[in-house]
Amino acid sequence: YFIQSNLRIMSMSESVHNLNRAQLIYTFTVVIVVVAVTFFLYSLPAPFLPSYHEQRNVKTLWDGVVIGIVPVGSAVACIPVGQLMQYFNFKPVMIASSIVLGASYILNSFFNRITNNTVYITVSIICRALSG
Repeated sequence: YFIQSNLRIMSMSESVHNLNRAQLIYTFTVVIVVVAVTFFLYSLPAPFLPSYHEQRNVKTLWDGVVIGIVPVGSAVACIPVGQLMQYFNFKPVMIASSIVLGASYILNSFFNRITNNTVYITVSIICRALSG
């Protein structure tokens, strides 16, 4: 659901039907570019994880899991977050999601202090899923 400037709540189908072809193409292009850039930026640690995990004696299977959990977390969270936006409006949900994202980044900065590999992988997967 989208909110117009006059605060009338519109369904997705109503808002799409009100756009002309050029606006639809522009909106679709912007969404695709933003999603592609976002997933590209979240995959930046991928080249460095194998060597880092090798130093920590972590199996290479976890490299793919840690990197691949971001889109999974994003896909799982999109429907509940969309439902929350219907009830609480956009601003409070965006503020809360920014706080969760910031907390996951802060937790990421402490990864090198975790000595137990099981705890390290668990916390890493949780933080990356919250980032998604």
